[in-house]
Amino acid sequence: MTDTNDSLKPNSKIKDNSMKGKFGPVVSRKGFSQLPNILTQSPKLLHAGMKPLHITLLIKLLSRWNGDTKYPFPSYSKIARDIGTTPKTAWKATLELEAMHILTIKRSKKEKEVQRKSNRYSFDKLLWKLEKIAERQTALKSNAQVEEVIYSLFKARF
Repeated sequence: MTDTNDSLKPNSKIKDNSMKGKFGPVVSRKGFSQLPNILTQSPKLLHAGMKPLHITLLIKLLSRWNGDTKYPFPSYSKIARDIGTTPKTAWKATLELEAMHILTIKRSKKEKEVQRKSNRYSFDKLLWKLEKIAERQTALKSNAQVEEVIYSLFKARF
């Protein structure tokens, strides 16, 4: 099998830097999530106690947070399906993120004996940490210094 140069051109169909320009109208109509680069590009997050499962879970929860809902509120079963694990593992990882002061679980109240609403998840603590990192990033000169700030803030407990 031989490849032509045309088949190896990366991103040859990109028209502009918009979502629609990068991914095309069919894909972009399905929606997209915005994530801060601090979360997606920092290896220090893993050293601060966050496992790949935590990062995947956090990204999934953030992707469910939109302008229509003040808080994302997927059930543990839905989270488990989204990240490819069991509801018990999703529950445990969510509790670990809460213990790391990354999110706050706003626990639902039982409305009836059988029916239970899903928990809601607040990112106030995460937003505070990201804001502090962003403020310090502008003052720091090297990537190593930035990574140390990320590490220290993600290790911080309230």
